[in-house]
Amino acid sequence: MDHTIRVLQCNLNHCRSAQDLVLQTFAQWSIALAVVAEPYRIPDHPRWFGDELDSVAIYWGGSQGDPPCALIERGQGFVATEWGHLAVVGCYISPNCTLVEFEVYLDAVGNCIRRCLPRPVLLLGDFNAHSREWGSPQDNPRGETIVEWAAGIDLRLLNRGSVSTCVRWQGESIVDLSWATPSATHMVSGWRVAEEVVTLSDHRHIFMDVALRPPGRASRRDGSLPRRWALKRLDRDLLEAAVIVAAWSDGHTLPDPLINQLHHAVYPNPGSISKVLQF
Repeated sequence: MDHTIRVLQCNLNHCRSAQDLVLQTFAQWSIALAVVAEPYRIPDHPRWFGDELDSVAIYWGGSQGDPPCALIERGQGFVATEWGHLAVVGCYISPNCTLVEFEVYLDAVGNCIRRCLPRPVLLLGDFNAHSREWGSPQDNPRGETIVEWAAGIDLRLLNRGSVSTCVRWQGESIVDLSWATPSATHMVSGWRVAEEVVTLSDHRHIFMDVALRPPGRASRRDGSLPRRWALKRLDRDLLEAAVIVAAWSDGHTLPDPLINQLHHAVYPNPGSISKVLQF
């Protein structure tokens, strides 16, 4: 059975008090993993994974029973980790960059996502862009660019509703976005902007629940078919596989007479071995 655990997406606006409060939020809301845009600082600690600019980080709680988390790669404005069988990519892009710089940044993030495949992938972060697709009152060029870019790499938007994620004296906006590859989409439930949670930042927290498989359980991944044996011939498959693996582990090749004898004893139909062993 899948293990459902909570993920936090936040922007701390480089505020020390906001970062201190995140640790309390972890305990209070039973958070397992957080994507933190604009952290106050990224501690030199094995549970923190930061990008090359210290603009975004992923924090893994490391609770007993939760999947392990490890760095996949980091770049300028993004960081990717492997969390169980899932890849989580955190990102932040400044509102002050040009549209050309924004497009270059998205290309880099897109290439990172492709390298994370065939794992299911979550992409969480502050894109500082506006589009009606995620509840903004109007589009801007960056929003239009993201919509086209996301469609090109088959990302699905997880944002729901029109609750603002950033609240400032100048006004409110929705700039914190959550995306998923197709195989990751069904793993996420309960996405919401946590209006009731105090953040000490001008951004509201986002909660979502993610269903992760226990360690060791196989999963289907984007871009690949599930590996499986032909169930009707399961015992025969296991017998042949055991003999072949034993031979490989010893560094020897099975003698032809033994191969023929095994073939006819286990598979009366010619060619059945090759058909079953095709993954």
